[in-house]
Order: sequence, then structure tokens, then C-alpha cells
Amino acid sequence: MQYPRKSLSLAALGLGLVVAACQWIVGIDGDLRVAAPERDAGADASTDGGVPDPCRTEGIPSVPANATPGGDISIVFALRSLDFGIDGGAPVGLNLDGRCTCPGPESCRAPGAVPCDQERGIDNASRDLLAEVFGRGVLDQPTINGALQDGIFGALVQVDGWNGEPDDAHVSVQVFASQGFDQKAVPGRSQPVFDGKDVWTVDDESVDRSVDGGPPYVSKALDDSAFVAGGALVSTLSFPIIVGSNSTSRVRIKVGDGRLFATIRTEKALGDAGVQYSLQGTLAGRWRASDLLGSLASLNDPITGAPICGDSGVYQLVKSQVCARLDIPAQGSNDDLGQSCSAVSLGAKFVAVNAKLGSQQPKPDSGGGCGPTWSDTCGP
Repeated sequence: MQYPRKSLSLAALGLGLVVAACQWIVGIDGDLRVAAPERDAGADASTDGGVPDPCRTEGIPSVPANATPGGDISIVFALRSLDFGIDGGAPVGLNLDGRCTCPGPESCRAPGAVPCDQERGIDNASRDLLAEVFGRGVLDQPTINGALQDGIFGALVQVDGWNGEPDDAHVSVQVFASQGFDQKAVPGRSQPVFDGKDVWTVDDESVDRSVDGGPPYVSKALDDSAFVAGGALVSTLSFPIIVGSNSTSRVRIKVGDGRLFATIRTEKALGDAGVQYSLQGTLAGRWRASDLLGSLASLNDPITGAPICGDSGVYQLVKSQVCARLDIPAQGSNDDLGQSCSAVSLGAKFVAVNAKLGSQQPKPDSGGGCGPTWSDTCGP
């Protein structure tokens, strides 16, 4: 993989529903061009009457036909916060299987009642599942975002070869999990400030190749066919995210057949910091049942303190909820083949701002009290 001549790192994914009337600005190094206000990537849409069409699939733009492919800009975005949409509001996510289940048919055989898609065919069975888990005090949305903003863990999205224009027919995208803010790399800081100078560690389980344990890195999650259309980044790849409440209570979400659909924004930074970029939009994908269940072992029962795995009462309850909500095949290539559903669809909103890639860090011990090799599945 070739690395561009100009390199700029970004970190901080701050999530939130993006206001549709906001302006996005595309450009670099003083050549800023303000586009007309438009809806952000992944934002809600409606019919002419203002009521969302319950069976209009959520669209993603195609590769721009007349765009100049490739450039020399490299940007890294790091996770700051996530919104899984469990607090209500517009549906969060994308139509992953191209179906609009209820009234249309499902893309796999559900274990029980057929789970209906949300408005516009959006697949996000994880919303109700996470609401159930959060309601039991295991985790909650404010705690996850607070820990992300404290720099305890996160994820990094690197965009290479962008031409800096609203349309680019070819860019590369990589995603790394992060073990959090690198305090050793930024003297005097105990947590990120999100001013473009923060340094974030890179989880070594996400790295395929590196230079002496440091950047530049090549991720195991790499999409070399991504593009930018109308100011929005579009990428398809499987990628990891780490969320949780502290350094010992975290969940590694393995997003299979994932999609990133987000608007690239730029603005003048304060002082001599130049241009500051951000990424705002939607991430979505398929969370394989076995991966989801196995990840729970790193969390603890809020009442007993026992790990949520094995014979734990909380685990058995959560497992029953997971297995009842399987709504999609773990791989898109198995859609519409009549197979049993094997994953839970996932969707979230996110935002990102400048930071830098730091050192490579090992994954903490996993498996909790059930051991590092413990696993489970919804199958017989």
C-alpha cells in the first residue's frame, strides 16, 4: 500500500444526530468552499407529506462518474462517542440486506417472530437489545460516551488518497480498534482534549503490518475501493470498535460486512493549527451472535460483580434476548438463501475530529472469569 505525501491525523468521534440544516465545508489549506446546506449522511428522510415511507430502502450514493480519482491527503479519525438510537428519535442505521421486512420478506429464517425493519428498511435489531442490556445497569449510553471522551478506548478510521474535493472516485479506508488515549505521547495530558494534538494508541489485534510497532500501520480492516460522493465518505468493510465503562470493563464489537457513510467536514482551526476535519454520519453492520455473546464475558454483573458469561443469571437472560433477536445473516453473501439468521444488525451515529496515531498496544486479557478461550453461540 502506498502512503500519501501529505499526512494529517484526526481523532475524536463525537456522536450525535447531525442537524440537517448545518452547512458542510469541503477544502484544505485556505481553499475552503462552502456548499449549500444539505442533509448529512445517514440523516432521516421522508415522503412529500413529511411522513417517513415505511418501505423506502435507505440509499447510499454510487461512485461519482466524473470525479478525479485519488489525491495525496491522509486523514485519521478516532472514536469519541456513539449513539445507538435507543433513546428514541429517528431510526439509526442503514438497509444492510436490501429488504424491507414487514411487509416484505426477510433475508433469513428468524428464530421466532419475524423482526420487522425500521423505517426506510433500516436494519438495527441491536437497538432494542442494547436498550434491554442498558436497562439492567450493565452499561448505558452516557457511560459509554463518557469513557470514550475520557480516552479509555475507541476506534480509528484512516482515509488515504483523498483529493480534497466533494467527489473522489477512489480512496482507501482502514479501521483500527484503539486501547485509548496515549498519555505517554502527550506530556501534561491525562485525557484527550480533541484539539488535533491528541495521540491515540492502536490495538495490535487490528494491525496487519507496522513499522517497528509504530505508524504507518496497515489494518486488517482495509477497503481499497471506498469513495467520496457529494462530500460523503462511503466504505464497505468489516471493522472493530471497543466500547465500555472503564479499562477493565469493555466490549469489542466486531462489525461484520460493515458500512461507513459519513459527511466529511472542514473548518478553520484556532491559531496556527490550519484546517480541522471532522467526520459525521452512520456506521452499520452485522454483529455475529457468537462474537456478541463472547464479548459479554469482559463485563461484570452490576449487582454480584460476577462476569457475564457461562452460568451467570444475567448472561443467560441476555443470551436469550440476543438469540431471539437474530435478524440477518452474518455475511451479506448469505442473504436470501433461506439460511437461519446468525447475526444481529447494528447501527449507530458518530462524529470525529483531529488527532494523531500513536503506539501499538496489546489487547487486554479477555474472557473474564470464564477464561480467555470461553465462547458460546445460539446454535444447538
